[in-house]
Amino acid sequence: MTPLCHRCHGRSERSEKYDAYFCGRCGLWLEGACGDPDCRYCPDRPPTPPTVTDPPPTKPGAARIQRRYGVTMQSLRESVRRIAAAGPITIPYDPELEWGSTSDQGTKK
Repeated sequence: MTPLCHRCHGRSERSEKYDAYFCGRCGLWLEGACGDPDCRYCPDRPPTPPTVTDPPPTKPGAARIQRRYGVTMQSLRESVRRIAAAGPITIPYDPELEWGSTSDQGTKK
């Protein structure tokens, strides 16, 4: 659970870069620096946090989908919305098609 700001009682935000929670509205770090000289986060941490959140990390899956299929996640979402808005999909029934065991699926008897 993310901590609340002790000044404004608003929701805190997390800086992945500095591995700490902060209040973007008040401009306060909600956690003190650890004091460890070998820490990779605290020595470079500025005295005041950013007022806007760090950009969210990109999802590796989105880049892989774009490379493999040549489409963006946004275009996929738009296609799904367009299909959903068109209404239910109906599949015609073929009475001559009987499904048998899994070994012969799709063959007519």
